[in-house]
Order: sequence, then structure tokens, then C-alpha cells
Amino acid sequence: MVNTGSHLAATLDEEHMAAVTWSRITEAEDIAAFRWINHFGYRGGIDVLKEEINQFNASTFDDGLAGSNFSEAFNRSIQRWASRLQNLSAFNYDVLPKLGITILIPQDCDWPRQLNDLGERRPLCLWVRGNVEALQLPMVSIVGSRDASSVGKRFTLDISHDISDKYVVVSGGAFGIDAFAHEGALAAAGKTIIVSAGGVDRAYPKANEQLFNDALNQGGAVVSESPLAASPQRHRFLARNRIIAALGSGTLVVEASFRSGALNTARHALELGREVGAVPGSIESHFSSGCHELIRNGGILVSSSQHLREMLGSIGEVNNGQGVQVDDAFAGAFKNGYDPILERVFDAVPQVRGAAVQNIARLSGLNEDDVQSALGKLLIMNRVIFRNGRWVKG
Repeated sequence: MVNTGSHLAATLDEEHMAAVTWSRITEAEDIAAFRWINHFGYRGGIDVLKEEINQFNASTFDDGLAGSNFSEAFNRSIQRWASRLQNLSAFNYDVLPKLGITILIPQDCDWPRQLNDLGERRPLCLWVRGNVEALQLPMVSIVGSRDASSVGKRFTLDISHDISDKYVVVSGGAFGIDAFAHEGALAAAGKTIIVSAGGVDRAYPKANEQLFNDALNQGGAVVSESPLAASPQRHRFLARNRIIAALGSGTLVVEASFRSGALNTARHALELGREVGAVPGSIESHFSSGCHELIRNGGILVSSSQHLREMLGSIGEVNNGQGVQVDDAFAGAFKNGYDPILERVFDAVPQVRGAAVQNIARLSGLNEDDVQSALGKLLIMNRVIFRNGRWVKG
């Protein structure tokens, strides 16, 4: 179904309600869920999932859906989805119009088509709070260090102010460069979009709540692939960076150390065939080390709004929206040993009262075997404690 407007509670059809359910039982970049939905649809996928929870039969389906590892991959995925689905509370759809939230799926006319460049890593749906039409305007992504210098903050404020006459500024709503990118656009009476790592019903960090409100009040939006009340956990921050990169016609990195989430966003942009700009700085400053490496490895030097306009003006002339293969100059740099499965499990372990493996698996959205393995590693690292058959943070 293709809609002609926003999908709030009054007009939510079965496909959109099912998309809400999928958002609540999966985590970002769930390729198995993408393939499942692509094959069965949102509503149909939920129906088949319910039928197959206790008796999954791989031979029922076409092997072409998932390749040679169909049975194993989907059995593990079904275990993850089923754990959450069976314990899912009813969703109050009446809250959507109260908060001004729209649910978008790729079939909707308001869906930002550039997200389709993510392929199987495309969000299953988008929760959009605010002006959904802002997603159809030209956008530029501006990111950088949370621990930004005064020079970096001032430059970000100026360049986002200047560029907002033509582009909606997209960033992550965090401290530092993100916040000043949004502020610059707002100061110029422009629109800005905040891509949140948690639910769109909460501002994170809390200290930036007024910034979120200002973005909404000035015709912008807060968007997320995570459901309402979702906490902004670390794996969600890394996952949302691909959305920031995909939304923008290009990405500008203002300040970034060599180990930086901003470089993670830049890497996604390069893989998508987007232009990436970086602001140079002092060779003695750690704030600029990541930007300098980016410039050495294909990034465009940007030191003024005119440079940024020239960079954005070339979009589509060379790559035509197609992704390109690029050498990953930052492989391992921004992760710094980060294990997403390990951290998702650790986030799900309670601080005070212990929890069983089954409860941790349901909260983390992982299957029990993966959770048990991760808990063993965390135990060796002294990050968790096993006591009386239950797990607690160490």
C-alpha cells in the first residue's frame, strides 16, 4: 500500500501496525528480518512467524530467500524474534498522534528513498516525530566529536547556518559538533533532523531536550528505527550512524579523533557512494587527527561553506546514487575492540537484581546460545557475576 500522507493512529493499517511489531522485536541491521519481510510482507511475516514459532520447517520456503544457510540462519533468527514476540506487551497506538509521530515503511510516499541505498541494512521502518515532509528535502549530514574544541564548535555553527538556506542539516543530537550543527540551522530559521539512537519519545542526552524541542517546533523532525522507550545503547549509536550517512547528500566531518564514531559515519557514507568532506586542523590537535586521515583516504578538504556547497553540488554526477567499493582506512579504528554482541548482552544484564539467561536473551534480542557464550566471556572479564543461577553486573 502506498500512502498519501502521515500514518498516525487514525489511519494505521495492518502493514504499519505489523511494522511497529517488527521494530519492537528486532534490533538494527537485522538482515534475516529484512529478507523475511521482503518475502512475506510485514503482516504476513508476523503471521508466519507465529505459525512457525514451535514448528519451523525450512523446507516450506524457497532456499533462494536466504541462500544455502537458510535453515540454520532462520532458526536462530526465529528464536530471537519469538522470545520477544511471546513476551511483547500491547502497544498503545493512541500515543502516536499525541506525540506527533508517524510510522513510515518503504512503500510510503514520505519514505526517504535514499535509505534504500543501504540495501538489506535498510531500517525496517522509521519512527518520525515532527514534520515528516522534511525528509523529502535536500539534506546534508554534519558530524564530529562530542568533546569538540571551541574552534570546531564555532566553525560548525557558522557552516550549518550558511548551508541551511538550501539543505536540511542532519546530525545525531549529541553534545559537541552534533548540537552545534543543529543550533546553526535553527539560528538561520532552517530545518534540522535529529537521528536518535533511542526512541523518538525521549531526548538523549537529557541536557539537550530543549534542542530536540526547538528542532520540532521549527519544522524539523526526530527520527529513529528504534521503538518508543528504547534506551540509547551503544550498539544503537553505531547502527544509527548508517542512517545519518544515508540521509545526507553528503557528509561533513568537522572534528574527529582517529577512534571516533564520526569516522564510522564517514565510512558508511563512502560505502554508499556519497561525497565525504573533512575540516582540516592543527597537526598537533587530536581533534583533527581523524579528519586528516579521512582527507588522505578520499575525503574532500572543506574549510568554508562554499567548499561544502561545491562538494554537495557534485552529488549524482559521478556515482548516480550507486555505492562504490572503497578501501577501509579506518578498519578497527573506531571499534577499538568493540564487540556488538558482547555489549548488547552486557547492557541487558541488570545492575542489582540478577536475571536468568532467558530474560537476558529476550531483553537483548539475541538467542540463548549467543547470550550464554557472551556471558561466559563477560564472566572471564569480571564484568558480570553468576550467583544463585542468575546473572548480575560485576
